[in-house]
Amino acid sequence: MKKLLLALAVAVVAVLLLTSAKTQSREALFQTNLHCKNCAAKIQDNVAFEKGVKDMSIDVDAKTVRIVYNPAKTNVDKLAEAIRKLGYTAEVIEDKAL
Repeated sequence: MKKLLLALAVAVVAVLLLTSAKTQSREALFQTNLHCKNCAAKIQDNVAFEKGVKDMSIDVDAKTVRIVYNPAKTNVDKLAEAIRKLGYTAEVIEDKAL
């Protein structure tokens, strides 16, 4: 009985660790060719609703888009493609775990 409980406890801990690893957020930073507040609004209004996007900010002066996302639901390539579909470039500068 003790072995069974120990095995069950190990299994529960393993599942919790795997689940938390999958839901850890990542942050991607993209260099774009946006040039004005209207460009920023267009990207914000469209990319913010992509699956897995948790937060985003845009710096018009630096021409960058920072996106915090759930890697279990999307990836940096899909996010870059979402920006490109709007007519902007999207070069990944950084993609890191938070």
